[in-house]
Amino acid sequence: MAQESFRPWVGEHYDETKLLLLGAWWDENNQRRNPSLDLPKKMVKEVLNDFASSNRFMKMLSRGLVGEEEPSKELLRRVWHRVAFTYYVGETKSDFCSNILNKLRPWRIIVIGRTLWSKMPNADVYMTDDVQGYLFDEDRSVAVCLAHPYPGWARLADTIHFALGRELPRSGRCPVDGE
Repeated sequence: MAQESFRPWVGEHYDETKLLLLGAWWDENNQRRNPSLDLPKKMVKEVLNDFASSNRFMKMLSRGLVGEEEPSKELLRRVWHRVAFTYYVGETKSDFCSNILNKLRPWRIIVIGRTLWSKMPNADVYMTDDVQGYLFDEDRSVAVCLAHPYPGWARLADTIHFALGRELPRSGRCPVDGE
């Protein structure tokens, strides 16, 4: 029996970007655990409440979203409410489509880490080794998936700008701020 899917963080203004950040959950010994299914929501709430004490992965995601190394609490709140975030548990393709793709209907998915990228279900559309797509069941439109090597918040900021069809980040600009 497949592991149940995590319940994603979905920001209040997610429909403005339809950008999904997808990570893999591993513990410090590189082994899977069975954390709470609300873990993505909990992790985002923690970074919004106390960025300084957040874990390295969430800091990297937050810095990439904001495009700054030390983001303000207000800016963090603004960007996290424009994206969705969840962990992927290596489901079958039909589970991935029903549990993540067709529920969130993202336009773009940034897959964090080469290990996770290698565990993604076979894509419906192959563009390059690092850009692939999944078809929505309903209308057969495509969610474009971009591989992002972990770590690297500055490169993530560039990837987010590319994914959203915007110019590359400039100092002090927020990649998902809806300018």
